[in-house]
Amino acid sequence: MIAVLAFNRPNIVADIINVFNSNVNITIKSILSSHTKTGELLTKIKFSVDTADALNNIIVNLLKIQDVYTAERVIK
Repeated sequence: MIAVLAFNRPNIVADIINVFNSNVNITIKSILSSHTKTGELLTKIKFSVDTADALNNIIVNLLKIQDVYTAERVIK
């Protein structure tokens, strides 16, 4: 799972999903978005990926999105 913290603006979730859709070896299992107490958007994405390099590539590309503050792997 990756947690993405971003400024809550129109189409931010679509931009996040496009990063995952641009990688052919990724299957999105669930997406959950909610507002934080400070008004930011926290989006959690569960997905399956083949390699650690692909995971790192997703994180790098998420951080390239305008208004994304952080993108971190969440380990339960």
